[in-house]
Amino acid sequence: MTVTADLERSLRYLLAWAPAVEAAKTTLSQRAVPDAALHAGTLSFEARTRFGTMIGSTTNIIGALVGAPDHSMARGWVEVPVATLATGSTRVDRYVRRALDADRHSSIQFALRGATVVSVSLGNRDVTSVLLQGVLTIRGVSRRVEVPATITRSASITRVTSRFPLHLPDYGVTRLTSFLGLLHVQPRVEVRVNLWFIDRLLAFTDDAPEAARQE
Repeated sequence: MTVTADLERSLRYLLAWAPAVEAAKTTLSQRAVPDAALHAGTLSFEARTRFGTMIGSTTNIIGALVGAPDHSMARGWVEVPVATLATGSTRVDRYVRRALDADRHSSIQFALRGATVVSVSLGNRDVTSVLLQGVLTIRGVSRRVEVPATITRSASITRVTSRFPLHLPDYGVTRLTSFLGLLHVQPRVEVRVNLWFIDRLLAFTDDAPEAARQE
């Protein structure tokens, strides 16, 4: 790996971690889930149209996580650039970006404010089902949400997966009724999220990519 690549990678994690530093109020030994930076992830959506299902996704995501013994104290954030959402059609991509007003609101953000534990399964990998509470911002409109998620903890990796419905008009997204008079998109879309957070101490080492691939 070149020096430039190493520097860019370190800078990426530093930028991802910075907003969460202020939120960290307890020591590392007091947290069940250590402070972590988002290493890799996917966000995708499925929308029903007149001619079938429109699928879009992106792997361009940044974020950070601060855990605590009490999940209600968990904090974190995730941000997705709207311009990176891809459906496989350049024409449809432009339409989606216009509908989301990407020129004025360039990103989708989720700010985690806490979590309620639903169930826990302990083993080689600790699996916890939770309801994540936070604020979701799309197209400049912020709304409090509660979404189901599964948190899988293994060694220095925390994986967060979630699947939930989203009613786009709640966020002012109303230009999905037609596209060139042909594509009629339902206002309710299905969102899927799959994120890998790497503990802060591992995030700056060459072991981080391999660790994520082993999950």
